[in-house]
Amino acid sequence: MSQCNSQAHDSLYLMDGNIVIIAPLITGQRQIFRVHKSILSKNSPVFRSIFMIPGVQDQEMEKYDGVPLVQLPDGAKEVESLLRVLYHER
Repeated sequence: MSQCNSQAHDSLYLMDGNIVIIAPLITGQRQIFRVHKSILSKNSPVFRSIFMIPGVQDQEMEKYDGVPLVQLPDGAKEVESLLRVLYHER
């Protein structure tokens, strides 16, 4: 995956995160979030089901910065809003 058209989020790219989520920006670039599967699974049945799909195991998934990568069709602003709520950010 090309990193030149992607940018890590300022506060939601957590070095101890164990999943990377990439979502499109309206500029055509992509926003990169590095967060925690446990937080997502606990609070979102959608993410919980994504992580439970047979064959979607860490060793089989595409990686970014050494951790599994999930590309979402949802806009980066919407993903950011969800993550801010889950991580209690303003």
